[in-house]
Amino acid sequence: MKVQEVIMRAMANQIAGTGSIAVAQKQDLRRTYQPRKLSQIIEQNSKRLADLKAGTAELLNDGLPSRVTVTYKGKSRKTDATRKAFVSLWSEATNVDITGLFEDDFLFVEDSVEYWIQIHKNLIARVEKLKKGEKVDLLLPWIGARRKAGKVDWIFLVNDLEK
Repeated sequence: MKVQEVIMRAMANQIAGTGSIAVAQKQDLRRTYQPRKLSQIIEQNSKRLADLKAGTAELLNDGLPSRVTVTYKGKSRKTDATRKAFVSLWSEATNVDITGLFEDDFLFVEDSVEYWIQIHKNLIARVEKLKKGEKVDLLLPWIGARRKAGKVDWIFLVNDLEK
């Protein structure tokens, strides 16, 4: 994917350190994740992204750190090349090196809508231990969106999870 437009906003949240943040820092960081729904994030930002053209992307630094409750569907896949390129571009633009940390997508459901969400590599074993149909809280920022095949692809990166 060749990104033609990039719009940067606010300051980057440090998301590269999952697994390496000291416990006290991790607890403080958890407080920044506000209870939200994925659908709420999408609804609040859809109008703003309505004019996003095919092959373009909007990168965000503020991330809307969110705690979302979803249901695990028991499926995973490798992240496709265009999503990897998006994350790489975000990483370069924000100077937060997350290269190679988000290479697997897992399927979750919120209010009957399915979402493929990228999971930090240090969390994959924990996600794979979840039972299909189990509810889980994901701690994630929304890093942006890209237009693909007429649809907006919303990019979320899971930094932690709680059962």
